[in-house]
Amino acid sequence: MERQELKSSAFFFEAISKFRTPLMGLATLNVMLLHIFQNFELLGSDIIFYMFESGADMFMLLSGFGLFYSVDKGFSLPAYIKNRFMRIYPEYFLSCALYAVMFGTGVLWFIKYITTAGYWMSDTTLFWFYAMIVVLYIFYPVIHKIIKRSDTGTVMLIISIIAVEIILSCFVDEFYWEKAIALERIPMFIAGALIAKRVKYGGISIKSEKVLYFVIGAMASILLTIPAGRHYRFVLLPWSVCITVITAFIFTKCKSNNLVVKVFNGLGKLSLQIYLLHGMLTEFLITRTFVGRFNTAWGIVVTTVFALASSILLKMICDKIRHLQ
Repeated sequence: MERQELKSSAFFFEAISKFRTPLMGLATLNVMLLHIFQNFELLGSDIIFYMFESGADMFMLLSGFGLFYSVDKGFSLPAYIKNRFMRIYPEYFLSCALYAVMFGTGVLWFIKYITTAGYWMSDTTLFWFYAMIVVLYIFYPVIHKIIKRSDTGTVMLIISIIAVEIILSCFVDEFYWEKAIALERIPMFIAGALIAKRVKYGGISIKSEKVLYFVIGAMASILLTIPAGRHYRFVLLPWSVCITVITAFIFTKCKSNNLVVKVFNGLGKLSLQIYLLHGMLTEFLITRTFVGRFNTAWGIVVTTVFALASSILLKMICDKIRHLQ
């Protein structure tokens, strides 16, 4: 009887895998809120900005988490390259083409960005996530071997990357800070893959009441972003891990037909498309159309609905392209 009570009161970290899509939905919501607050100039606090920006960190965490499971099923280099390419490039190709048409950037711009060279060669943050994720996909087979071999080795790898990046910020200041939005997310991606290994092979669980520690950890982490200064994204790593665990725990307490979980699940299924389109379309509608003359509330509603509808359409088109393969 005592063992059964302990089991029923435990939180199993497998919930992160079970609710990965709704968790991606939470990350997507954060990114959407960041775009809204930036484009409508509503941000008034660094803490609020960091909380919303952490959506990108959750994306990285959950991307690393999901990729570990995918590669751990069995690795074939040709299949890996094809699967990774088809996973992101149909949406990325069409989004780059759409951006080039809407903002009149020209063919050369399109070619540079479709290869991701555009991000690395310029001082813009446009499409930084895809430029970084392509690099991580290239190196992930090696990272996966390190993760499989040793938890300690993986932690040392994360610490080493953070140390190298801090040193780089001192010696190649201008280039580093132009790319920090991408480079400082590398540890998050690797941490996500390490957590996936521990979940898959360790069967991690804690007593439900100990989830409170993650609440305390989240609060401490977000407060530490202020003294962390320009390197605040490193502190968003523990924040994002804590928020992911807390949300997964809350989802386990919801009924299977819970409306909130369904909404987050729907956003999660569109996370790739929304991440690409929402900020771009919001900027275009505000700066290039009459939507910019709406009051803030109506502007937010119109841009959000338009972006969600466009994301659904983009997913339908790209799913058909993938189906042809």
